[in-house]
Amino acid sequence: MVIVMNNFYKILEVDPAASSEVIEKAYKTLAKKYHPDRHTGDAEAWNERMRVINEAYAVLSNPRKRKFYDEIFASSFDVWLEDGLVGVLKKWLLIQKISDGP
Repeated sequence: MVIVMNNFYKILEVDPAASSEVIEKAYKTLAKKYHPDRHTGDAEAWNERMRVINEAYAVLSNPRKRKFYDEIFASSFDVWLEDGLVGVLKKWLLIQKISDGP
């Protein structure tokens, strides 16, 4: 099994130092551009694209989740060196738990 930790900043096409206003504007722009109702063809692919965009926005628009994400994402290389795949997996699972929470 391969665990991929998405770079939410790349998904929303913003800089990691972006303000909440810039993140919101980027989200709205991408939501309009990739919304499944605006496209024909593979609805599943468009739905998946929107799911990823929504997930990125859900984390980066919440100051508490964003701070936690930044700490985990920045430290993931160090975790790999110290704890190997198990450490990275634990950090990834924490991110998933936080992004599903309130």
